[in-house]
Amino acid sequence: MNDDTTTQIVDKTKDFVDGFEKMFTLGFWNTLIFAAIFAGITFVILKIISKFLKKQLTGNMRIFYRLIYVVIIVIAVFSVLMTIEPLKQFATVMLASSGIAGVVIGLAAQTTLGNLFSGISIGVSKPFELGDYVEIVNQNVTGV
Repeated sequence: MNDDTTTQIVDKTKDFVDGFEKMFTLGFWNTLIFAAIFAGITFVILKIISKFLKKQLTGNMRIFYRLIYVVIIVIAVFSVLMTIEPLKQFATVMLASSGIAGVVIGLAAQTTLGNLFSGISIGVSKPFELGDYVEIVNQNVTGV
């Protein structure tokens, strides 16, 4: 190989390394450390929540645990994505889109979501037991 080819290879390698370093807002190693720390914190939070809900993880409480689990994982993933420059715009667009989609779905399905949350509320608070006599006054509905 001649000097000209070697210089081109060195220049291209430098350009690649510079581009690679610019890709990470905190730098590659700091981003890797940040991701590891965030993963550890997420794991600890999930274990703490699991420990507190361990006795109550029957029936309806499993839904809340899974919902909390998913929310924490999504927050952790988006937090790490925001430190990687090319994915920062993608993460921002996804967060904005999910917010807009949430509003649209919420407005379109108000009665359905109202019934869903009413059912969850009844399931969590358990205002009546199996075998109780239930009467809905406004609709003339009764039953056991």
